[in-house]
Formats: sequence, C-alpha cells, structure tokens
Amino acid sequence: MFSAKATSEQVMGALRFLEYMGRSPEMSDVAKQSIEDGMQVALRKGMPILPSIKPWINEDYVTYMENMEQMYCNVNMNYFKDFYALFDSMKRTEEPYYCQEMYKVLDGAIQTVLDPRGITVNVENLLTTINNDFQKNYMNNVN
Repeated sequence: MFSAKATSEQVMGALRFLEYMGRSPEMSDVAKQSIEDGMQVALRKGMPILPSIKPWINEDYVTYMENMEQMYCNVNMNYFKDFYALFDSMKRTEEPYYCQEMYKVLDGAIQTVLDPRGITVNVENLLTTINNDFQKNYMNNVN
C-alpha cells in the first residue's frame, strides 16, 4: 500500500489520514463520523450503497461497517448475492513478477483511451506497444 521509499513519518501520516477518512481499521469517533457522513452524501447524491469489500479484520471496524451498510444500503441485494457468495473463492494472490508495474502501464492505457480531450487512439496499436515494451523492460528480466 505504501512506497518502499516512504519514511515512517509518511506512512504514519497516511495511516492517520485513512483514519480521518474512515478507511482504516481504527474506529475513532472521527472515523465513525466520516463513514456516516460519506454514507449520507452518497445517499443524497443517489449513489448506490451496498456492502463493501472490507480490507480490515478488526472486529470493531467490521461490525460498525456492517451496521452502517445495513442502515444505508439502497440497492436490491438479490442482484449482488452471487458476487458476494463467490467473492472469497475468487480471491487470488498477486502474480509474483511486476504486477504493480503492469497495473501502472494499464492505467496509463485506460487514461489515454478515455482522455477527455477527444484524442483518437488506435487501441490495438496502443496495447501492442505496451505489451512489447512491458515484455522487453520487465518480463525478459525474469529468471
């Protein structure tokens, strides 16, 4: 989640910010208020609210989030039951080589394709170039 180059102070600052946003396992009054405020804003904006995939196992966090999601859920959960029922069995460990680098180049490709300036992109050529560069710069170095 954090850069290997991040200092302890930077990591702690980021963790405190996550708590402030209600996105950490710490369940302070500030975190709880942020979570509830976020749910209320989403509700006012007509955004779908459904159970989240919880990254933390802290019992206080899980219980609080489940209560908030139950209170604010505004979708028909029958449409999502298969996803939630199969979620744990779909989890996979990340591939051992260069996943974050791959995500970075794919993110760049998606941003290029969705560029709001209306730039026309040949997606097949873009992906071929990215694939060739990734193979040369990363995968050829494995083993």
